[in-house]
Amino acid sequence: MANLPKCECESCFANKSGRCMCLNGTDFGNRGCPFYKSKKEMTQEKISADCKAYSTGFGEGGNG
Repeated sequence: MANLPKCECESCFANKSGRCMCLNGTDFGNRGCPFYKSKKEMTQEKISADCKAYSTGFGEGGNG
């Protein structure tokens, strides 16, 4: 975990113990992290993606 870059965005879903679990580097100059998503945003997107995958894989009626 020591090899992972430091993360200053405490509310980011990818921040684990002050380290970024998704990016190889976190030096964005004067800009904020372009990858940032809050844990709440990521949860909502995951739920939406899972629902879409389910309906695509099993059809609208869910009868598989």
